Amino acid sequence: MSHDNAAEVTMPRVLYASRYDHSILPVTAPLISHNDRAEIFYLLDGEGKCTINSHPCTTHKSDLLLVNAGTLRSIFDQYSQDIDVIQIGIAGLELDGLPANHLVDNIRLPIIPAGKRSAAIDAITTTLVTLSGMDDTPQPVSSHLVCALIEEIEERLLAEAPKTQAQNYNIGLRIKEYLDAHYLENLKLPDIATALNISPYYLSHTFKKMTGCAPIQYVTRRRIGDAQNLLLSTDKTITDIAMECGYNNSNYFQVVFNNFVGMPPGKYRKTWKK
Repeated sequence: MSHDNAAEVTMPRVLYASRYDHSILPVTAPLISHNDRAEIFYLLDGEGKCTINSHPCTTHKSDLLLVNAGTLRSIFDQYSQDIDVIQIGIAGLELDGLPANHLVDNIRLPIIPAGKRSAAIDAITTTLVTLSGMDDTPQPVSSHLVCALIEEIEERLLAEAPKTQAQNYNIGLRIKEYLDAHYLENLKLPDIATALNISPYYLSHTFKKMTGCAPIQYVTRRRIGDAQNLLLSTDKTITDIAMECGYNNSNYFQVVFNNFVGMPPGKYRKTWKK
């Protein structure tokens, strides 16, 4: 990375800063991608398993998880009962040498321990959550705090030896690219294997080893991730959202959504839509 200091950070906007524990995390985390923001997850306590661009990661207490814009991610597929997480969404971020709304280059694994800076990072992130809940907080206050947080992250990145992603994911990436292009279709494992000219067993085994989930489960998680975004960003009916996300039967869609998220889509919309 080629960052020199926090002075090179333009004034970003804090979209949200929230804190949650296992009681409101979904049963199965969907796969979601945001093109307009970067995200920082900070574990105050506990541990959890995540998937970032199909690469499985494990996070622990005082770890920072850095999610770039456009990154397909599933946060906390599995987690400990004592997990306590802060999530911060940032827009308008520009760091020297990186694309807009990127916190880290795409070669490096996006998890860094807070280390000796954990007390400072605890203070900054919890303050951001407090300010986010206040209607009269001026945006520049939160922006300056985020700049301070990014400076702390830069210090940790410089202190930590780079950990790069594995290079032997070519077949798995081919499978992922195919699923990403066709996940709204009526996919079946033999058809996917035929399209990619590999055996169903090899397809399933390779993809699960890379991502931690079976191909059809990945498809479902992508669909439910799309549904979550539509529920919160539009006023479309649940039936219309079901159709748009590849489900011809609204009742079946609601069952699948409830199994993955832990609540039906209507309740999810009422709970999270502001």
